[in-house]
Amino acid sequence: MAVNTSMFTVARVVAAGANLVGVALTTRYLGPDEFGSLTIALVFLALVGPLADLGLYTIATRELAKAPDQEARLVSNVFTIGLVLTALTALLAVGVLLLAYSGGDDALVRKAIVIMLIPLLLASPAGTIVALLIAREQIFPILAAALVSNAVLVGGLILVTSLDLGFEGVVSVYAVSGLLTGLVPLPLAKGTRNLRPSFDRDLWRQLVAWALPQGGIAVLGHLYFRLDTFLLSFYRSDSEVAIYGAAYRVVEVLVALPFLFVLTLFPTIARAGARSTRLAEVMQGAAYVLQVVTVPVLVFFIAFAPEVIEVLGGSEFSDAAPVLRILMVNAAIVYVGTLFFHALVALGRQKKLFWLLLAVVAINVPVNLVLIPLWGAEGAAVAVVISELAAFALALRLYRDVGPLPRIERARATLLAGGAMAMVAAALKLLPVTDALPALIAVGVGAALSGTTYLVCLTATGAMPPGLPSLRR
Repeated sequence: MAVNTSMFTVARVVAAGANLVGVALTTRYLGPDEFGSLTIALVFLALVGPLADLGLYTIATRELAKAPDQEARLVSNVFTIGLVLTALTALLAVGVLLLAYSGGDDALVRKAIVIMLIPLLLASPAGTIVALLIAREQIFPILAAALVSNAVLVGGLILVTSLDLGFEGVVSVYAVSGLLTGLVPLPLAKGTRNLRPSFDRDLWRQLVAWALPQGGIAVLGHLYFRLDTFLLSFYRSDSEVAIYGAAYRVVEVLVALPFLFVLTLFPTIARAGARSTRLAEVMQGAAYVLQVVTVPVLVFFIAFAPEVIEVLGGSEFSDAAPVLRILMVNAAIVYVGTLFFHALVALGRQKKLFWLLLAVVAINVPVNLVLIPLWGAEGAAVAVVISELAAFALALRLYRDVGPLPRIERARATLLAGGAMAMVAAALKLLPVTDALPALIAVGVGAALSGTTYLVCLTATGAMPPGLPSLRR
């Protein structure tokens, strides 16, 4: 788990850098209006994309981890079900596109969605192989795909902006990057020979029965994560959508790290079983790591939100700083909540999780409809935080049925370290010399000094979790 998590972390750091560079390039090159159109297209695809998965590959991961002797049978049938889901999703996406964005002002949005739908064609083989790799705890092909696709994303965007290939060029780079994410693992994974059509009626029935609740979870989860941007696009201008999108892209990058960390634990949690000693041990250790990581991320991005936005979007996107600060509260909740959501799925509680998310969406929709007209992008951010708090509270309640809630370890030491970090960040912000520094240098200096303060305090109090970098080592 340590090796896999380390590899995933390397991939995530590279991906984070690539995505942030991508945001910086696209915001400056496209400007608020066209970047708003790109954001709407990305959100549309994020809402439609889970339908091509519908929980199938998560369930496949669990079953492959539990029954490796059934690998060939599972892989071939999962692949075939995935082909059916992909075809249905593509048809639905085109239909919704024609209904929701048929106006003359939506030409760029339509064009972006059509181009970026192309990677959807690889959803079945890519999803099946990734499920197989995670079940085997073989992370290298996934790491390779992340590195290649992100290198192409950054290189392609640099080329497109240098040659001034316009909005279509930017969108094409995103599409090619998505294609590579699905293509690269295929030749690197053993078992691709099992990617052939197969119809086992009983297995299909069982997999679909298991997957549908999980698919509902994925759809509802994306819905309450993305509905804010979707509704914002109807109530406010594309420029305001771009402001919100710039801040949200930062959060998207940040919340992927705990997701990947928990993903490496998924097979272990599935094998541990509900109410087991092993489950309690794994959850306690993971919760403490996430607790220790969440605090500095929250402190830094709240303190240096204006500088981060300046680096990513320039002065045209300065209004995104307060939005980013609000969304960072949401990110902190996600960092810890992800652990419980994935544990519930790994332990077969996806049906209850589905009803949980349905309740959250029922909260999210009216809150968005009230706050977006009142406060625009900031209202959308507040709605996300309210929804995430509700989801987190309900997930903790569900988890108590399968195991004891992890304790909050060394709370005082963690808060002390976070408080010291916040004081250093505040002092840096008050220094006149900091205002004179370019935003990128200010972000780097702030991260180095405040982050070091946090690590020193954790190390001095003995609160550093085993396996994380310590200044004593």
